[in-house]
Amino acid sequence: MAHLNRSAAAALAAAAVAIPFGVAAAVAVTGTTPTGTTPTGTTPTSTTPTSTTPTGTTTTSTTPTTPTSTTTTPTTPTATGTTTAVTTGAPGATATETTGTSTTEASPAPSATPTRIAATLTTSQERPMPIGARGAKGSFVGTVTDAGKLTYRLTFGGLTGKAIAVHIHSGRRGAAGPVVVTLCARNCAPRTGTATVKKRVVDGLRAGTTYVNVHTKRNPAGEIRGQIRNR
Repeated sequence: MAHLNRSAAAALAAAAVAIPFGVAAAVAVTGTTPTGTTPTGTTPTSTTPTSTTPTGTTTTSTTPTTPTSTTTTPTTPTATGTTTAVTTGAPGATATETTGTSTTEASPAPSATPTRIAATLTTSQERPMPIGARGAKGSFVGTVTDAGKLTYRLTFGGLTGKAIAVHIHSGRRGAAGPVVVTLCARNCAPRTGTATVKKRVVDGLRAGTTYVNVHTKRNPAGEIRGQIRNR
């Protein structure tokens, strides 16, 4: 009986020793820690994945470039006209035909330099001869431009009465002609002034085919006259 008790006690002791080792073995095999049981001397390790960048590799970010648009304005050439002579009708008669686009040269600008003009007024130049005007006389000086601007100074004196009109007439020396410019229409006195005249008058003033005439009541056709000339 005593022998049996000792055998039973030995078996229990062996079982008590064997249980922890079995549990440890199970943990080692499955990697699972039973609830409430912490293996002695074992520290779990947490591993964080490391991002590896290849050494010596450079990554370049390229920004696309927007191409620059260049606008070119086409140049329109000016075509030069071609002139063709075509014989028509009778011998020696030709007609001119122009093809293409002709280029017209601009006319030269009018001269800015005025022409200086002058006249000496006397009774002897009048036609018909004035009555009773012995000491009457006068003068006319001025300038005229291509554009028709007439600038003048008129003097006179010794008349038989007041001047009733002063004109520039068209006409050669010794001949009477029509009025082309009115310098004064009534109660006239020596004066300076300007007037705008037509091209044909400008041409006459420069050519010597105009004259200045002073009219009075006694001599309504003119008491003194002077032919205009360049000076």
